[in-house]
Amino acid sequence: ASTLEVVGSFAHLMVNGFVFLWLPLVLLFGYALYRNQNTAIIRLLGIALIMITVLLAAHWQLKLIPTTRIRYFLVLWFLFAVLFAYGLTSAPRWRVVTIVFMLLWSIAGCQLGRSIKIYDYAGVRSDIRTYPPLHRYVDGIKGKTWYKDYLIGFSNVWWRVNRDRKHGWSFADYYLKAQLGIDGVFMETGHEGSTITKRAWEIRRDVRWILDEHPYFLFAYDPGNKPPNADIALDIIHEDYVPCKMVVNKPDLLIQRYVHSVMDCDHQPAPIEYSNDIRVFDRAARYDSGSEALQILTWWEVADEGLLDAYNVSLQIITADWQNVWQEDRHLYELPPWNVIELSTEGLPPGDYRLMLILYNRNTGEKVSGLDLTSGETGNLLPLLAFTIESPG
Repeated sequence: ASTLEVVGSFAHLMVNGFVFLWLPLVLLFGYALYRNQNTAIIRLLGIALIMITVLLAAHWQLKLIPTTRIRYFLVLWFLFAVLFAYGLTSAPRWRVVTIVFMLLWSIAGCQLGRSIKIYDYAGVRSDIRTYPPLHRYVDGIKGKTWYKDYLIGFSNVWWRVNRDRKHGWSFADYYLKAQLGIDGVFMETGHEGSTITKRAWEIRRDVRWILDEHPYFLFAYDPGNKPPNADIALDIIHEDYVPCKMVVNKPDLLIQRYVHSVMDCDHQPAPIEYSNDIRVFDRAARYDSGSEALQILTWWEVADEGLLDAYNVSLQIITADWQNVWQEDRHLYELPPWNVIELSTEGLPPGDYRLMLILYNRNTGEKVSGLDLTSGETGNLLPLLAFTIESPG
């Protein structure tokens, strides 16, 4: 706030927003000093003026005080209350004058305290008014998520919603993690007047960071007041992700699921657990006859990062009679958290094929046994996709 705005806010709150009350306060205080130049009151006035001058000088140089932090002037309230009380009680018929003044001042205080205007001076509480309706997010998507889902939302005070408030938990954590069991983040809306403004390139960077960790997610915003940054984020998302059904579709809240293009919108999690504490959280594969290629998405997790250097992954194309006709091997450390690998099928004759996944020790070549939690199949050679290459024409 400017220095004038700080002074105006202090003056506004001193009379509970009823500015006409300044007239009797100033006139009666001036009258009291004229009638009786009380040394103690003059000293107190001098102290109050010095204090407010120092505060304003510091603010003028350092820009310390926003309008939501007028409590920094609280120490002055006591001094001015004594000075104004002296003026009121020095007036003729002071009991009547004081009662009338206090009645008007109290009524104004009640009205100010019940109004929205009070939040302009209320610090964090003023920001809470602009929080997204997190309770309605919970109501709308409860029972429709998997624990690896991730929500991307928007908030004008995104840094407050995301920031740890107590014991490592943020406001977003309370609603998303505690009540839904999922993770998420709120990005800046991009509306003019945001407390802290991010540039477009920062939004694009942050979205890419999120996508690097999550092959599917929920995207949420208010369609009636669409954040400008939502379009910037969607430009990046649409490069590799496809929109699916609306999980919530209301005039003031839209939550839509997005999945990587390798997946179908009706994709169900398909985890694999290996015997060495390596886990595939999810996977998907598809065959594109037009490009003659397989696309394979795998999402990995390891209990110990030392395992990343110890194991490799092999993706193999197997014929109906178990002949290995093509394969791609990768170091495991190249793949987490998730990765998409392409295998070309160019040159393979028409027929039925299966895509198989193998995890093996890179030093000994020993294959690791895994359990497909979807099919219940166990082995060290697990199928990911059955596909057919058709004859040309």
